[in-house]
Amino acid sequence: MHRDTPVFCTRPEYNYFGNTLYLDGAGDENGCLEVMPGGHLIAELDRESMAMAQYGSLDALPQLDDGIWNAYQKRVVDRCLEQGLKPKKIHVSPGDALIWHPQLPHGGSPIKDIARTRHSFVFHTAPVGAHVYHQHVFFNPSKPFPEYTHWRQNMIEGRAVVHHSQGIALGHPAHQTFPLDQLDLTGLTKVPMQEVSAAEALEQTTGGKALEHMV
Repeated sequence: MHRDTPVFCTRPEYNYFGNTLYLDGAGDENGCLEVMPGGHLIAELDRESMAMAQYGSLDALPQLDDGIWNAYQKRVVDRCLEQGLKPKKIHVSPGDALIWHPQLPHGGSPIKDIARTRHSFVFHTAPVGAHVYHQHVFFNPSKPFPEYTHWRQNMIEGRAVVHHSQGIALGHPAHQTFPLDQLDLTGLTKVPMQEVSAAEALEQTTGGKALEHMV
């Protein structure tokens, strides 16, 4: 069970929410989502002290590192249990959708039937142009970092989606990237899409009211 925030870090912090859209149902047999209700209210840890103990300097923080990730998540779960919080399984049907707080501890329950699938789309929704950082920023909360990014965006039906130039990346545990021009789009409905800069996407979605924050 874990929080997403160490590897999906924004400025200001926690400036997004998580989503899951289920293509398959999920229950005890194929492993469902398990959450710690109320865990998002558990106070944030002293991340700087954790980083100093692990690396000896806040300037030496790596973007991703299993050591500090595991230490952080274990301490979060321990605090939840100390507060009397208990894990809860979320059983869902195909087509169900969940929205969760970025600080909510969650994870997958054990799979009893490995022949069963549990296909779903899991993603994060953040403000247009928001810069997403990893552990090197999360464990250094006092250091200023830019709020907005210069990543290219795809405008799709009035919404801005980060343009992944390398393709769609799938992890857990494959970590493979599939080029967009090699994907089989049979059966999918194509919608108009326009690639723009982050500033242009922000202007289109806010009428230019937030452009000054991109400087």
